[in-house]
Parts: sequence; C-alpha cells; structure tokens
Amino acid sequence: MFRGQVASGQTSIYNSWGTNGDSLGQPRRKRPLDSVILDQDIKERIVVDVKDFLGSSQCTTNVASPTVVGYLLYGPPGSGKSSFIQALAGELDYDIAILNLSERGLTDDRLNHLLTIVPSRTLVLLEE
Repeated sequence: MFRGQVASGQTSIYNSWGTNGDSLGQPRRKRPLDSVILDQDIKERIVVDVKDFLGSSQCTTNVASPTVVGYLLYGPPGSGKSSFIQALAGELDYDIAILNLSERGLTDDRLNHLLTIVPSRTLVLLEE
C-alpha cells in the first residue's frame, strides 16, 4: 500500500516496487516551479489546466469512477521531465507515486491494483 505522511512544505515520493507502494526515502522539500527550465508558457498552461481540472465538478462529482487527466512529457534523459513533475506536485501540494511500467513482474492486475490504492492528492507518474 502506498503510505507515508508529508510534513508541510514537503512532497512524498512513492514507488511501486515490491508487493505494495512504498515511500521512496524521506519526503523532499517542495521544488519551486521557477527552478525548472521549461518554456514559461508551457509551465503556466499545464499548471492552469491542472488547477482548472481539480477545481471542476468533472473531477469531484463521480467518486466511484474518477475522471483523470494525463500529460505526455517526452524528451531525452535529463531534460527535466521528472523535475517538472516534482515542481508541479509542490505547486499543487500533492505527493507523487511512480509506477514503472517496465518493472519485472508487473501484470495488468497488479498495475490495476496499484492504481486503485494511490492515495488522494497524489500525482501518478508512469515511467517506461
């Protein structure tokens, strides 16, 4: 099960290794959006879009079958994709759950199980 408790001003990062989602070390200090080198317009558009989604009735009315929003971030290793996710999580006061899709032994059933136990206020990062 994904678990952990975040102190104010911190972001917990969970992984999907083992039978449950476990905390990946100690919570980290929130990363400011300004620390990520990315076109300002792109950063702002994504943050505004996510905040609009989270504040909409579309996100909150159907708890049994939540609506999700997804973004595909692409680029070579080291280009700032994970850093942006950490900064976005900090901006939203959310945690991060990393699900590695190339993890050995990850079945459809296990992936489905992990997705159903992600705590509220957690961004899910699907890694290849």
